[in-house]
Amino acid sequence: MSLYVKHSAWLNATPSRAPEDKSTSPSLSRIERMRHANKDEDPEMPPVGAGGYLLGYLFEIGPTLDSGPLTQAELRAWQLNVGIVLEPWEIRVLRRLSCDYVASSHAAIDRNAPAPWGAAINLSVVAISMKNSIRTLANL
Repeated sequence: MSLYVKHSAWLNATPSRAPEDKSTSPSLSRIERMRHANKDEDPEMPPVGAGGYLLGYLFEIGPTLDSGPLTQAELRAWQLNVGIVLEPWEIRVLRRLSCDYVASSHAAIDRNAPAPWGAAINLSVVAISMKNSIRTLANL
């Protein structure tokens, strides 16, 4: 599950622009770039395995708060609002997954950050990276 969350964070991150990129158009997240290049197809995701229902809960709540990972108070409020009582270990797993999402989101801002899951190699992303590298070399 952690790999799925980390990969989701990487896909949803908007990488920083190359220093030579003077474009004024809005930056797109990796998943937006992939969907645009692949005609709205969703990228492959890592297998989830047992406990996948917790991922459903995580993304229903929202994997993060504006201030960082989900808190105990936020999880308690969500449980009260939806009428679900989670086991203590489930709360710990959700908090850990939220922390993983935050950490991966921050790391994924680097435009050269590798995908946490190998199947994410997408030719359009590779092409953009190569194009930026060639531009950098041309400006030397």
